[in-house]
Amino acid sequence: MASGEFLEALWYGHHPLSLLLAPAGWCYAAFMWLRRIGYLSGVIPVREIPVPVIVVGNLTVGGPGRRRW
Repeated sequence: MASGEFLEALWYGHHPLSLLLAPAGWCYAAFMWLRRIGYLSGVIPVREIPVPVIVVGNLTVGGPGRRRW
C-alpha cells in the first residue's frame, strides 16, 4: 500500500490503526469542550484586540470529494 493510500485509509477510519488513535481524539474533544466551557463561563479571560481578524476555516485534508470507497 502506498503512503498516500495508507494515510487516506487512516484518515477515513478504514484502517485498524484508527481504532488505536480514537482515544486520543476523544481526549482532544473533551479538552476542547472544557476549554469552550471555560471561555463561556468567564473562567478563562477573553482578550479583545483593536484590529480585524480574518479566520480561514473549513479546510479539508486530501481535498474535497476525493473519497474513493
